[in-house]
Amino acid sequence: MRSMTKTRRPEGSPRPFAGGILGALVLGVLALGGCGDLQPVATFEPETDPAALYGSLTLDHRAINLSTEAPYDTIQLTATPRNMKGEPLEGLPAPTFRSSDTASVWVTPEGLVQARKATSGVQVIAEVVTGDNVRHADTAVVKVTSTATPPELASFEITFSSPEQVLLPMSTDLGAYIGAFFSFAGAPSPVARTVSVTAQDGAGNPVPGLEIDYVSLNPRKVVVNRRSGVVEQVVGPPGEEVAIIARTTAYGVVRADTAVFSVTGPAAHGTLISTGGDGAPLWLVKEFVIRPGGVVGWQYFVNGSGEAPPIGITFEDPTEVEAVPELCAALGVSMPHFCEAGDIVIPEGFILEMRVRRFPKAGIYEFETTDGVRGRVRVVEDDDPFWDAARSGE
Repeated sequence: MRSMTKTRRPEGSPRPFAGGILGALVLGVLALGGCGDLQPVATFEPETDPAALYGSLTLDHRAINLSTEAPYDTIQLTATPRNMKGEPLEGLPAPTFRSSDTASVWVTPEGLVQARKATSGVQVIAEVVTGDNVRHADTAVVKVTSTATPPELASFEITFSSPEQVLLPMSTDLGAYIGAFFSFAGAPSPVARTVSVTAQDGAGNPVPGLEIDYVSLNPRKVVVNRRSGVVEQVVGPPGEEVAIIARTTAYGVVRADTAVFSVTGPAAHGTLISTGGDGAPLWLVKEFVIRPGGVVGWQYFVNGSGEAPPIGITFEDPTEVEAVPELCAALGVSMPHFCEAGDIVIPEGFILEMRVRRFPKAGIYEFETTDGVRGRVRVVEDDDPFWDAARSGE
C-alpha cells in the first residue's frame, strides 16, 4: 500500500515554479534583464516640420482637350509632390498614372497621355505613395474630339453677365434651397453664381465645349465646383475679396485667367418648420440675417400623416416687407400667394407652398407667430459693424 505521507520541503530552500513553461519564460526574462548590451527602443518622434511633410500632389494640366488626330492626340503630364507649404518635395517615389477609360484614353507609366477615340470626362489619376503609406493623388479630366484641325485657342477670359455676378453672397442654412426654388420657378436666383469663361480663336470665333478646371485661390472662403464653375459655398465675411482661376489645355495651348470677387452678406435665408411628437411646430431658425434686397423663405411641413393648421406670421412693422416680383411674374397667375407682401400665412405643404418676402432696407424686422414664436429678420449692410466679429475671426 502506497504511503500517503507528504514530503516536507527543507526550510529555507527555494519554492519551485508552478509550471515548467512559465518558469522558463520568467527565467528567460531575468536572463535578458541581466544583459548589458541590449539597445533601448527608440522613442518615436513625429515629423512636425511643414517643409518636410508630404501634403499634396499636383498635376501640371488638370483640364485637357485632345483630338484623335496627330499631333493633337498626346500630352505629357508631370505630377509634383508638395510639402505642407505648397513647395515641391524631393526624394519621394515616382508617381503612378492610370486612366478611368483605357479604351478612349491611354496613359503610360511615365504620364504620357494618348487619345484613342472621341469621348469626354475621362479621368487620368496620378498618385504617389510614400514608404510609410502616406498617399496623395490628383486628377486630370480629358475630353477628346475627332477634329482633324482643331481651333487654336487665342483668348480665354472670365467674363460677367452683370455687375451682380462679381458679388458672392454668403451661404446660409437654406439659401441654396431657396435659390434652387427660384431657378425651378424660372426666376433668376438671388444666390446662384457660376464662373463664366469666353474662349475664342484668332479670328474671334467662339471655341465652345472646352474642358475647364476651376480652382478657388481662397478655398477656406469660397468653394467652387472644379468642372462646372458653380460656386457652391461662400463663407465670408462681407468685404473679403477672393479669387477664382479658370484654366484649360486645348490642343497643346495652355490658357488661364483669374477673377477677383467680393463677398457680400447673405442674399437668401430661410427655415423649414416641422412638427414634433406632440404635433407642435418646430422652428429650426428664428433669426435670419441678410443683406438689403435679400429674401427670406418659410416652408411648413408635417412629420408623418395628418394635417396641421396654418401658421400666421405678423410683423411689428410690415411696411418694408415686400413681395418678390420675379416669383410673382413666374408663378403668380396660378399661385397668387407669390405676389403677396407684408404679414404671412403659411399652410402646411411642399415647395410650392413656400412663402417668400424681400427686405429692401437695413433694419430689424421683429415678428410673432400664431404658435407663440418670436423671431426677427436682421437686414445688415456689408460695411456694418455687425460683421466686425466675423472679420476678426471671433
